[in-house]
Amino acid sequence: MVKIKNKQQWVILIIALMIPGLLLAGCGNGEGTEEVVEPESAEEQEVVVEEEESNGDHVVIDHMGREVQIPDEINRPVALTANLMEGLYIIGLEPVATVDNYRIRSEAEELPKLGVQGNVNIEAIYGVEPDFIVAHFRHQGELVESLEEIGVPLFVIDPAQVGDAPLYDSALYLGKILNREEAALEFVEEVEAIAEGLKEEIREKTEIRTGLILEDGDSIRAAQTASGIGAILTGLGIENIVPEDMPGAGNETFVSFDIETIASADPDVILIRPSSNDKDHNKQRLESYQSDPMWAELSAVKNNNIHMLPFRLHPGRATVDEMYKMAANVILSED
Repeated sequence: MVKIKNKQQWVILIIALMIPGLLLAGCGNGEGTEEVVEPESAEEQEVVVEEEESNGDHVVIDHMGREVQIPDEINRPVALTANLMEGLYIIGLEPVATVDNYRIRSEAEELPKLGVQGNVNIEAIYGVEPDFIVAHFRHQGELVESLEEIGVPLFVIDPAQVGDAPLYDSALYLGKILNREEAALEFVEEVEAIAEGLKEEIREKTEIRTGLILEDGDSIRAAQTASGIGAILTGLGIENIVPEDMPGAGNETFVSFDIETIASADPDVILIRPSSNDKDHNKQRLESYQSDPMWAELSAVKNNNIHMLPFRLHPGRATVDEMYKMAANVILSED
């Protein structure tokens, strides 16, 4: 095993490997070096290259620093969050099981259930006999040892290390590590074109430039930008007032917030994610925000720019383009 920790060592190794190859040109021996795909993160990671017989597989370092041998052909993939499941579908791989949080595609309804993404059933995963598992660092990071015992390639993704567009970065990253990048790029281009059109419409028809997405409940919790829900604002050209360094930002979609900070930032629009699909209940909850003295002085409330989002607007219930369209329709509505 050769460990390469910096660029100088990489160059030296490449030259050393090329010399005997040049001397023995035309006398191939069938051996090759596995391709290594590094996760794109702010921190440099050690790359491990193994020399072994070429079989089409390649090695990737996941976001927990684990070396994972990815098979060239995957027939029974399993993803342990709704977002990652949709990512597999996007790049043309069909999962053989589902998490309870996934409600997007009808073909997943009859698949074996693995439990909720925050508490997956290890025995159920064993039972579907996967040949590849992709897990989420926040939800399954503590289960890695148990998942490794299943005995198939396990790749752990940390969305914070993937990119700045959580709604589709996972699909793009999966496409890259699983050699299906073309399908992922095609999807991203389509979604970005839709988002750009909606962004322009919002800019032309409104003066909304800053915003906030709240989780309906007894306490004030706001969606961070690095989450699928919070990223909707960014995609529509609206600045999320929630700071990126809030406590819990690396582990949760919604983080604790306070009315003083909201009042200070005074967002142009406030969107509320409902706790249920009961329209009458949601209407009452919206009215309670509008009439509450704590919220009444905010510009968003005064200008009738506080809205309840559709219950379906959720990464596990709608596609990315559908979520953008639903959010934009709410923002542009005159109700």
